[in-house]
Amino acid sequence: NFFQFLQNKMDVQGLESISSPLSTTGVLVTGSDGSEYDAKLAQVNLDTNTDKYYYLQMIKDSSDQCYTFSHWGRTGSKGQCLLKGPEAFDIAMKEFDKLYHEKTGNNWDDRSVGGEPNTNKYRHLSTLTRNAGRAQNGKWEYYLKDDHPMNGGKPDGWYPYDDKAGNEVEQLYLDRADNASLITRFVHSDTSGYTYKVDLATMTQTN
Repeated sequence: NFFQFLQNKMDVQGLESISSPLSTTGVLVTGSDGSEYDAKLAQVNLDTNTDKYYYLQMIKDSSDQCYTFSHWGRTGSKGQCLLKGPEAFDIAMKEFDKLYHEKTGNNWDDRSVGGEPNTNKYRHLSTLTRNAGRAQNGKWEYYLKDDHPMNGGKPDGWYPYDDKAGNEVEQLYLDRADNASLITRFVHSDTSGYTYKVDLATMTQTN
């Protein structure tokens, strides 16, 4: 149903990380045009090998009180979260629009979904493929060659990504399906501390 649809689009993991009950009881707020107050933003800089995400959502509870929720960090990392509220819709809307303008350089009413970003700003990603319910169960592997003995000296061959890394690259792959110019991404690993360059056109990874 529509309620479940709005719940499924929330950043549940982010809300759970700050122990918010909204992760199970909240829903995204929708505007008069039927669109959700939900923005997935990304900023990729090929010169500095940096890749950052910023999720911005307006959520309401069972009493129709509104909250502005933001979740940001380096792509691949857990990141940080901030929940502001409860507030009346008009106040939450001003906060949402202020944050959206700070990150993209555009007002929410003038948003450019799937377009190129303003200089030194985040782009607003189109998520049509993701929202259409495409199965996110791709299996991702990498080819290892001439592994150094200090790293374990594994034989040359294909090795599976761990679950977290595989899910992350699958998300980037889906992003690229709707945002054609997002070819090169940089994925940071909290575990290893390394950042990996992923080319989604040639399907190659560089450490």
